[in-house]
Amino acid sequence: MLTDTHCHLYYQDLRNDIPAVLNRAAEQGVNRFICVGTNVQDSRECIDLANTHEKYMQRQEYILMMQKICQRIILTRFVTC
Repeated sequence: MLTDTHCHLYYQDLRNDIPAVLNRAAEQGVNRFICVGTNVQDSRECIDLANTHEKYMQRQEYILMMQKICQRIILTRFVTC
């Protein structure tokens, strides 16, 4: 089992064909993905993908990552104010 630790499955050209993308990856031994958002909207799309494709992505991991990101944003804004 291999994990792609940094992917952007929400990109339009991939998202339009997610089942085939995931199947091709599985054929190569990659069957787990950590989809990385570049902003809040992208991160929400990662959570949506995790909800839809639980076999490949764990929703709880994304929620924990989002919480950490939000905490950093809040701390950064608080410290710089």
